[in-house]
Amino acid sequence: MEENIRFFWSGGEAILPLHVIPKEERQPLRVRLGILQGHVPEVVQHLKQGRHVAAAWPSGNQIFLIGCHPNIARGSADNICLDTISLPQVVLKLGSWDEASEAAQLLLAAFGGEAIDEEEMLSKRLALIDWLVKRNQNDTAAIIRRYLMFPIKPLGLISRVGLRTATAMKAFTDVAGGQWPPPESAEPAWRHFVITAFHENVAFEPEDLTRWFVANGWDAAAAAELTKRFSAEAAFLAEYEEARPA
Repeated sequence: MEENIRFFWSGGEAILPLHVIPKEERQPLRVRLGILQGHVPEVVQHLKQGRHVAAAWPSGNQIFLIGCHPNIARGSADNICLDTISLPQVVLKLGSWDEASEAAQLLLAAFGGEAIDEEEMLSKRLALIDWLVKRNQNDTAAIIRRYLMFPIKPLGLISRVGLRTATAMKAFTDVAGGQWPPPESAEPAWRHFVITAFHENVAFEPEDLTRWFVANGWDAAAAAELTKRFSAEAAFLAEYEEARPA
């Protein structure tokens, strides 16, 4: 099996040889932004344009494929862009590299914003479920089926919006019901949403999150304030985690 990491996007792909990654970061595999910038700059450029990519890599006799959010291209050269210790919930397993390109394009159309409209997006998600079931990846297919229950399309790549976060978001909207400011009774649900999103390392674009709040009952001004509040509280949690003793 070839010892490469392959990146895919709509209309292109790039190959990153594993040997360019420091030995201490090959097992388990971690890829930093500086490595991508130095060896596959087209991947970074694509991400910085706000586009998703899919990444596939070998492990043992298996090949794994995930979607990557544009946010991974932010930060310093030491920023970890691919971390196989902390994978998203939607991970495809490939039988061979021959499946990689087709599976990547299906994943990107289903969850990476490459579909031309919502109808195509839903069609691709159903096609992805069929792809998984045919390969006995029923647990992952079940995750995608459950995601179809949540109105979270504006939030982009589903692999970066975990099921627990989606559930917490729905719980908050059920309690708050579009009210601004949210009632005191909704504060526990809000805190649970922020903390869950932080721990699941979700990747919200502010504009997308604002649109999601609008779609769930808030007016534009209130939705913008909720997005600002979420960003501020998530940043506070990140600062707190960084300040904790190792």
